Amino acid sequence: MSGEIHGLVRFYAAPAGALTARLLRRRLAGLWPRLTGLSVLGLGHAEPYLPLWRDDAARCIALSPAQLGPARFSQAGLSASVLAEEDALPFADLSFDRILLVHGLEAAENAGRLLRECWRVLRDDGRLLVVAPNRRGIWAQFDHTPFGHGQPYSPAQITKLLQAQMFRVERRDAALYVPPFTP
Repeated sequence: MSGEIHGLVRFYAAPAGALTARLLRRRLAGLWPRLTGLSVLGLGHAEPYLPLWRDDAARCIALSPAQLGPARFSQAGLSASVLAEEDALPFADLSFDRILLVHGLEAAENAGRLLRECWRVLRDDGRLLVVAPNRRGIWAQFDHTPFGHGQPYSPAQITKLLQAQMFRVERRDAALYVPPFTP
C-alpha cells in the first residue's frame, strides 16, 4: 500500500479494512458516544469513522493532509471534505470541539507541527482522539495495512509527543487485537 489516501480507500474497501473499521468504530463510539451539537474535525483518513457522529454533530468535516493526496471516497452525508497542509489548517482558532486524528500522525512530515495546529483549532474544552499504530503491536509489522506505514509510536512516545504540544493525555487504549490477515 502506498502512502496515498487512495491506498487507504482501497484498504478500507477490502475485507480486512472493513473488519478494521468495524473494530475501531466500536471503540470510538464507546469513547465518544454522542457529539450532539458539536463541531467535529476528522484529520488524516477519518472518513470511515465520521459517520458515527455525522447525524448528531453541528458540523463534521474531513481533512486530508496534502502529502496523502486528495481523497476519493463516496461517504454520503459528510458536511465537507478538505485538502490542506498539515501545518496550516484552513480553520480559525478555536473552531472545533472534537478532533479525530486517524492515519495522520504516523504519516505526518512534522508530527509536532500537526499537533500544534490541532491545538490551535481545538476549543479550550475540546478533545483530541488519536488513532496511531503501536510500535509494539502486530499491525505495525505488516505492510499490507495502513498501520504498517509511517512512524509507529510506543505508548510512552505518543504521550511525550502530545505533552510537548501542551495536550494532557487522559487515556490510552488499544483497539485492534485481531491479527491483520492478508486479503
